[in-house]
Amino acid sequence: MFCTNCGRDLPSCTKTCPNCGFAISIPEKENQGKKTSQIDGNFYGNHNNSNENKYNKPLTTARFFFVQLLFMVPVVNLFFIILWSLKKNVNTNLKAYSRSILIWLLIASLLSIFALLTFTFIKNPLPFNIFSMRINF
Repeated sequence: MFCTNCGRDLPSCTKTCPNCGFAISIPEKENQGKKTSQIDGNFYGNHNNSNENKYNKPLTTARFFFVQLLFMVPVVNLFFIILWSLKKNVNTNLKAYSRSILIWLLIASLLSIFALLTFTFIKNPLPFNIFSMRINF
């Protein structure tokens, strides 16, 4: 048996590498045929957690289409955007998409308020000029 971190030869009963201290996964007899995922950091092969998989699945085309359609409804969209952005147990892709839409809505709102104030002051300027204030005695 070899350490998957440093590559050193290990005795078969070792649970941690004496060289680097890395925890060694010892496959059970039932799970010897299954590969453990080293890309996502899961060295123990615990892929049976359905809640974790449910929240990390990519959105299907139909679900993505439904979400976009739902975001077009004026009042309902704000409710779902805020709910999915802040709720803990939501699909991570849906949460990220909702947060991006929320950020775009905030940017659009701020730009709209700025444009409204700018056009209001252009139409109705201040009654005095700030830059050339003269005091007449």
